[in-house]
Amino acid sequence: MTFTLTGKGRPGTSIADFHYEYDGRVLRHWENGIKKRMTLGGTVLRAADHGSGASLARAGQTASFLAVKRDAN
Repeated sequence: MTFTLTGKGRPGTSIADFHYEYDGRVLRHWENGIKKRMTLGGTVLRAADHGSGASLARAGQTASFLAVKRDAN
């Protein structure tokens, strides 16, 4: 299963101008694995510049990400 997500900063906060695009998939479920958790993995793209001056983060940067489901409480 694959997914595409858009993440934008909350209006009125210090991250209001953040805009990221995520492209990923549900990673393999290992049948013989021990204490497995659902994991998502993929690439994230900074879709818009944010910040200013020395803190300016330019659009176009990419990175990998992993998201692991927490244990149920």
